Amino acid sequence: MVDVQSSLYTALDGAEAMLKKCLTLLTAGQRLGIPITAVEQNPQGLGNTVAPLSEFASDTFVKTTFSAFGHSPLSSHLNNLQRSQQRSDLILFGCEAHVCLLQTALDAKRAGYNSVVVWDACASRYEQDRDIAKHRLLAAQCTLVTTESLVFEWLEDYQHPQFKSLIAQIKQH
Repeated sequence: MVDVQSSLYTALDGAEAMLKKCLTLLTAGQRLGIPITAVEQNPQGLGNTVAPLSEFASDTFVKTTFSAFGHSPLSSHLNNLQRSQQRSDLILFGCEAHVCLLQTALDAKRAGYNSVVVWDACASRYEQDRDIAKHRLLAAQCTLVTTESLVFEWLEDYQHPQFKSLIAQIKQH
């Protein structure tokens, strides 16, 4: 979760819709045992991760670089998770889509991750910036998904024990 912080959140275009998608995504991730890490850019100036999203992160890292990969402790943390989980996907969402999220996704791709960006759980202050970020992500061969498609991918089967509760969450948001 990239920089979904209180001062920044209030300036985002589509902030409320993004927050609902983030809640659905984080609820699904938590119920399915997917590790959730948050990063915050200059929390003294931009505030901390907004409630209720902050309660989902098992780890939160403060960064000064725009890309989360510019922060060595976070890079080490993600590499350790990658080895322990034996997965190469890095699921990204948050803001701003054209700055920190974009730079993190591009650096993750360069570091060998499959950068998966949950596009409906991303925002920028201006729609034009978000549109340009989308084009750059696709040109860099990052994968763009929606919250709903990713949750269904995680579930794999309607007989999954979490299916009914997560579908209710999706329908709510």
